Amino acid sequence: MKVTIASETENHVQHLIDQGLTEVQVHNNVEGACEAWGNALLVATLTNNARRQGEIWSRLGSAYRIMGQYEKSIQAHQQAVEVSVEEETKTWSGLGNTYFAMGSYKKSLEHHIKHLHVEMARDNKPGMGTAYNNIACVQFVLGRFAAAIDFYESYLTLCEEQRDAVGIGTALNNVANCCLHVRDLVQCQKYLNRAVKNHADVVASTVGKAPASLSQKLLCLSQIRQTYKLVTEMYLRAYLMETALVWAERGKARSFMDPLTTTLSD
Repeated sequence: MKVTIASETENHVQHLIDQGLTEVQVHNNVEGACEAWGNALLVATLTNNARRQGEIWSRLGSAYRIMGQYEKSIQAHQQAVEVSVEEETKTWSGLGNTYFAMGSYKKSLEHHIKHLHVEMARDNKPGMGTAYNNIACVQFVLGRFAAAIDFYESYLTLCEEQRDAVGIGTALNNVANCCLHVRDLVQCQKYLNRAVKNHADVVASTVGKAPASLSQKLLCLSQIRQTYKLVTEMYLRAYLMETALVWAERGKARSFMDPLTTTLSD
């Protein structure tokens, strides 16, 4: 009987967590998600389920950040690791993201570095990739473009090892953007050519072969548009106005049926 009750309670907590995810991902209703997760947290607390409590506190920390409630976000992430050590990596990463949103970039960097050290100790490659990317974003905002490039490159290497095509696209766009800011147009063009090819591969292997989810399509489209925006800006900085206009127009009209075979001209 106890096993049945425990199982039903766990299913109820999971149902409430899923309900919150639906509110965020489908309805863009963060407040609704917080309500569902708050109910899940209550059930998890009453049943002394520390693992679930930590998971829910982490989700609430991210939700509060999105809502601009930064102090509540910080408290939620701190509470997560207090009740469950399993949430340590999410806590450092979550706090880093919240401090970043607050504009406290040095504190953000400090927490993302702590996150990286934990992931390296565990040899968790996906977690390391997330930390590398987050550190690079902070370095970029601080104007430390050389450091940002180094960390984006580390993220790119891990994405290639994991065959994470979406991550590769993100990393290539970000490194190209850094090169653009330091006016290294030659390297910028090389990364953008790789990004264009990567987008073509993603479309051919996923969206082009089978029905893709709305989130997949939106993410793919977002990456493609970002690449074309960077290409356009690169050509503008090189005073190649006509070429820049061509890529700007292509970026506006890009669809998933386009094979994306064009590479950048010199």
